[in-house]
Amino acid sequence: MWINDLILVLIGFALGIVSAGPLKNIVTGKWKEDARQNKRVKLLSALQQEAVYGFTAEELNQRVFNRKLDEADVIELLKEIAESNLIYYKANKWYFSENTHRKHQQHYRH
Repeated sequence: MWINDLILVLIGFALGIVSAGPLKNIVTGKWKEDARQNKRVKLLSALQQEAVYGFTAEELNQRVFNRKLDEADVIELLKEIAESNLIYYKANKWYFSENTHRKHQQHYRH
């Protein structure tokens, strides 16, 4: 009898440990920020891969998200990335800043 109780308690502990992280993310809304961060990373990597070329928000929406996002959302994400100075806006296009990227790399390597 007590073995059944012990097994149930152990299963309860295991479920509690496994579900604690995801439940915390759902309750605190952290999953929304994680999703936004993933979208920013996708945009930044797309710009970095072709750093010589500039892209409009509409082109980036097509290339990265297959037009699944509103263009206003893409522009907002790009503005958030631009706060780090890794990208900049010039003549209706977004460009990746190689100089800033190199500065960041040198700073964190030492």
